[in-house]
Amino acid sequence: MKLFHQTTAKNAKAILAKGFTDATGSFGTRERYTGVLLKNQPVAVNEIDITLIEVELDEDALATYERREKGRSYREWLVPAVLVNAHTNLRILAGGKVDSE
Repeated sequence: MKLFHQTTAKNAKAILAKGFTDATGSFGTRERYTGVLLKNQPVAVNEIDITLIEVELDEDALATYERREKGRSYREWLVPAVLVNAHTNLRILAGGKVDSE
C-alpha cells in the first residue's frame, strides 16, 4: 500500500540516510502517541517547507495502527518506526517528481 509521510526537506534527507525514528506527540488529539504518522494521501497543510516521503507497506501489517476519525477524507496510521524501517521501500517526492531515491 502506498502511504505518505509529510516532513521538512532536511528531515526527509535524514530519514533516507538513517531511517525513520518514532515521534511522540498528540498528533491532533488529546492523548499522547508514539510512532511514524503515515497517510494514504497527501494532506494540505499551511507550511511552505513540506516534503513528501512515499512509503510502501503491506496493508495487513498496518491494521492495528490505523487511527480512524469520522468525517476525514483520508486514512491515517501511527506505525512504530521499527516496522516502517523493516518493511518499507521509500523515496522523497517533491512537487510530484522524485527528488532523491
